[in-house]
Amino acid sequence: IPGLMLGAFYILYILITGFVKPEAAPIPPDAKPITLGAFVNVMKAVLPTLALIFVVLGSIFAGIATPTEASGVGAFGATLLAMYNKKFSFKVLKDVVGGTMNTTAYIFAIFIGATCFALVLRELGG
Repeated sequence: IPGLMLGAFYILYILITGFVKPEAAPIPPDAKPITLGAFVNVMKAVLPTLALIFVVLGSIFAGIATPTEASGVGAFGATLLAMYNKKFSFKVLKDVVGGTMNTTAYIFAIFIGATCFALVLRELGG
């Protein structure tokens, strides 16, 4: 709630400053007017991603899934979104799998280093 309040206050500050002192927030000269079609296009782009975020976080907060299970659902949903947006390819899949493998290897290297450190510290009487 504090974060939402802070965000709302920032938005209010910007809006009030823009109305009171219009030169502080000028409209760009090449700005297009907001139309219903533009709004619909933005919603088409934003809503699937928001739905994915709500499904993943909602399943964790509701106790339906563990964070690990929710991450699997999120990965599957992100893959479906990539297919829907026609951005999915095997090159993208290879890059994602490679990045995931690197991150997992780094985490395990940290675990191994921490275990070795704890073992040495314990044997030295620390």
